[in-house]
Amino acid sequence: AIFLDRPNGMLTPEVLQAWQSRQMRQCLGRSGGAPGDTFLTDPTQCTVSPREMACKPGQETSSCFSEGQIRTLELIYSGLENPRTGELIHPPFVHGGDGLIAAVSAGPHTDFNFDLARWALGAHFDPAKFDFDRDMDRVDAALGADLNAMDTDLSRFAARGGKLIMHHGWADLLITPLGTISYFDRITARGAERSAFARLFMAPGMDHCGRGEGPNAFGQYVDGSGDPSNDVLAALERWTEKGIAPEAIIARRFAELAPGVPDTTKPALASRPLCPYPAAARYKGSGDPTKAESFACAAAPPASYRQPAARYLR
Repeated sequence: AIFLDRPNGMLTPEVLQAWQSRQMRQCLGRSGGAPGDTFLTDPTQCTVSPREMACKPGQETSSCFSEGQIRTLELIYSGLENPRTGELIHPPFVHGGDGLIAAVSAGPHTDFNFDLARWALGAHFDPAKFDFDRDMDRVDAALGADLNAMDTDLSRFAARGGKLIMHHGWADLLITPLGTISYFDRITARGAERSAFARLFMAPGMDHCGRGEGPNAFGQYVDGSGDPSNDVLAALERWTEKGIAPEAIIARRFAELAPGVPDTTKPALASRPLCPYPAAARYKGSGDPTKAESFACAAAPPASYRQPAARYLR
């Protein structure tokens, strides 16, 4: 809905392809990846601005942005706030995961989130007229009990010996990875105590739950190998039953039998370790960049742009 009330704010597949190419060109080197990467290892290190691609007056083309398109992207990368109160309703998205914007821009009125809003606000709800002071509370009242799993006090779960593994793709444009990071950071404020029962693994180049340009298969939604080194469920079982916490989970990339369905009967095309956040896999400087053993988990540098405020997790 963010581009519906802005003149010339609609994003097209053509201009998004040019934008994606610019992000990769400017940010691959600073993202901490490996030779040959086509995805960002750490999108928080990317500071490219859509204004760098602004069209010159009277020279609008499919390879530059109008002012309306720039405002659309600025909102995507800054988060959605209540214009009256400044409350952060939705955290920002990150660079390098813009493939899905084309699908959204091609048919915004069929978007899943719009369907949910219409469920709460009525079949004739107009996204361009959403009132954050009134309609946000109405949506929460109708859907919050089922969808708002936002309680960060997991102390009773931890006290019973429960173990939690979370994962999110850095290239996910359906659900922003910064929301998951914000939630994970707020599970406790006790530092090392959190790592005793909860770990988060961020997957570079992975789209929503799978797919994407990076290694994206680690047993998360297809039958896993049963090996705790590369199967997230097996890693969780071993941690819970034997007390061995996962120091890394190897993600692999396979050829696909169908969109989103990896062919695990054939050797992996590439592999890379997923590291417990905030650590990230870093290329050792030598070795085959398609092999996990050429990487090591290391501390990631601080994010280079504003992280999402915690206040949106009401």
